[in-house]
Amino acid sequence: MNSTLLYNYAHMVLPFLALGNPGEVYEDLSGSAANQFLVSIWKDLESFFKLSQSHEGLHLAGKIDQEDYKIFVVQLPKPTASPEAFYIGVAFKVTEKILKTEVISARYFTLELGLEISTRSELYFFCEWEGVENKKHINMGVLPARDEQTFINEIEKALLHPNEGF
Repeated sequence: MNSTLLYNYAHMVLPFLALGNPGEVYEDLSGSAANQFLVSIWKDLESFFKLSQSHEGLHLAGKIDQEDYKIFVVQLPKPTASPEAFYIGVAFKVTEKILKTEVISARYFTLELGLEISTRSELYFFCEWEGVENKKHINMGVLPARDEQTFINEIEKALLHPNEGF
């Protein structure tokens, strides 16, 4: 297991929570204490690994409402090594009931730091995690930029055209 909190936060713990219990995570991210929820998971990891790493920059950056999906974008602390992530996007497939939103499923995306070996330049990988017990990491291609809007655009494309990578 990678020793950085950022890697474990974005690639192990949050996908397990979001994909394993999407209804609860949706409620936590929808509420006024969303940032406290995100930081509490970070602090739990610090305690588990007996490490202290800054969570500066960790916050719920945005929420996008679509007809069938609610997308939550989480900005992470700045990555320092591949394959740490810049952003997490959790897309909850929902149906609206009379008094509440029912979560049907979730998809979990990351915008990850990569490295072009020959030029030593940064690359930005758009990826998706599937499954809880038999986790699968899918590299969906390289993005031209690492900004939030580029990431959101790719999530929206992936939701419109599932199983059509780059």
